[in-house]
Amino acid sequence: MTADGLEFCTKPALQTNLRSVRERLRAMATPLKWLKGVGPKRAEQLESLGLNTVEDLLYHLPFRYEDRRSIKKIADAVVGEVTSCVGRLVGLQRRYIPRRRSQMLTGVLQDDTAAIELVWYRAPVFFARRSRRRPDPMGAWESGAGHTRAFRLAHPAFEVIDSEASAQVRRVMPVYVHPNGLSLSLMRRWIAQALDQYSEQIPSRLPPEIRERQGLISIADALGELHAPPLDADLSALNAGSSAAHRTIIFDELFYMQLGLGLRRKSRTHAAGPVMRPVAGALSTRMAELLPFKLTGAQQRVLGEIATDMASEHPMQRLVQGDVGSGKTMVAWFASLRAIENGRQALWMAPTEILAEQHYHNLKQFADDLRISSALLTATTPVKEKRELLHAIEGGDVAFIVGTHALIQQEVRAPGMGLGVIDEQHRFGVMQRLSLQRLVEDGGGTQARQPHILLMSATPIPRSLAMVLYGDMEVSFVDELPPGRTPVQTKVYGETRTAPGLLARS
Repeated sequence: MTADGLEFCTKPALQTNLRSVRERLRAMATPLKWLKGVGPKRAEQLESLGLNTVEDLLYHLPFRYEDRRSIKKIADAVVGEVTSCVGRLVGLQRRYIPRRRSQMLTGVLQDDTAAIELVWYRAPVFFARRSRRRPDPMGAWESGAGHTRAFRLAHPAFEVIDSEASAQVRRVMPVYVHPNGLSLSLMRRWIAQALDQYSEQIPSRLPPEIRERQGLISIADALGELHAPPLDADLSALNAGSSAAHRTIIFDELFYMQLGLGLRRKSRTHAAGPVMRPVAGALSTRMAELLPFKLTGAQQRVLGEIATDMASEHPMQRLVQGDVGSGKTMVAWFASLRAIENGRQALWMAPTEILAEQHYHNLKQFADDLRISSALLTATTPVKEKRELLHAIEGGDVAFIVGTHALIQQEVRAPGMGLGVIDEQHRFGVMQRLSLQRLVEDGGGTQARQPHILLMSATPIPRSLAMVLYGDMEVSFVDELPPGRTPVQTKVYGETRTAPGLLARS
C-alpha cells in the first residue's frame, strides 16, 4: 500500500477504476481561471468566497430560489408581491444622489398591457457600467423579478432574453451568494457552464446499495437539480433545503466525514501510547485526601473511563463535556496526576492567557502540596525565563506545564509528555491540536510513543451530535453538578425573541 492508500489492489479492473477516479478528481480540481469567461482577475474575486476550483463552484449551492414559472402581464402585477414580468426595456437613466453618495438607476419596462417604472436606489456597479455600454437599450427584451410597489418595480433582477417566448423565461431561478462587483447572472452562467462541461467528471462515490437504501440520487444528478431545478420542482422543499437533491448532498458529506473520522480512529489502534497503570502511594490518592469535598459520581465515572484509556497501549483521544461548574478541571487534574506519577509530564493548553493563568494559579497550590514542579508558559513570558523554561521542559525537570499557543511553537520540545489537556477545544484548529502531540518528537523528527490527549468543552452539544462531530475519539459527559451549584440552563432564542435581562434593539 502506498501513502495515499489507493494502490492496494492488483486486479486490473479495479486499478483502471482507480485511475478513472483520479482523472475525474483532477478534472474537478481545474482552477476557475481556466473556465471560459472567468480569467485571472475574476478568479481572484471568486476566491474571496473560497471558490478556487470547478468543484468549489459546483458545490456553491443556491441559498434561495425564485419562482419564475408564472409570468404575469404588467397590468396584473399586485402591489406588495414579488412579480415576474417580461417586456421591453424602453429607458434606462443614471442619476447621482449626493446625500447618499450613490447612483440611482431608473427605467421603464413595457409589454402589450402596460408599463411599469423600474428603480434601483443603490445601483450595482456592474449594472451602472452596463447602462453606459448600452446607451440605447430601446427594444431589448428583458425578464425581471422584483417587489412591486405602487406602479414601480423596486430593485428587480434582470436578464436579457431573445424574445418573449424564450425558454429562458419560465423556470425556477437559483439565487447565489456572489462577490461584490460580479453580477448574479454571471454566477449563474459560470455555474451552468461548469455543470455542462464537468457533470460527467463528478465522481459517484457512494456505493449503489447505500444510495438505493437511503433513497438518494447520484451526486451529478443532485447538483444538476439544485443548480437547474426542473419545472415541476417543489419550491418550498428547495428553499427549505429538504429536497431529494439536498438530502443526497448532505448525506454524501456526512458519510465521508464519518468515514474519515473512522479511518483516523482506526489508525490510532496501530499507534503506540504510554501505558500508565495505578501506582502504589499514588499522587491521586494523596490528592483525594487534600480535597475539601468529594468527587461527584459523574467525575468518578469519567475518571474511570480515562484510567482505562491511559492503561491501554494505544494513545487516548477523549473529549470531556460538561456544563460550567461541573468539575471538568478537577477531572483533568486527576488525569494529569496519573501521568505524573508514572514519570511523565502533563501539558495543558488554553486558548487565552487569562484562562491559562487561571488554571495555573488554581492548581499550583495542589502541585506545591504534592511537591510537583510546575510552570506557566505564555507569549508574554520574558525571553530569558522562557529559554530556561524550555530547557527544563525538554529535560523533564518540570512535570506540570500550563500554557497557551506558546506551547506549540517550533522551539518547544517535551519528549517526556504523557498527557496533553486542551481546554475549550473548539477554539483550536485540528492542526493546532495535532501540534501538541508532536511535542514528543525529538529534534530529528523521530516520533516516540504518542501522548494521551484529553479535550474539555463546556459548549452544550447533544450526545448524538457529539458522537457525529467527534467520531474519531471517545466522549465522556460530566452530567452531574457538585452539591450547591446552581444548574445551568441552556435555551435557544429566535430572532424575534429577546433573552431575559437584555433590551431589544430598536
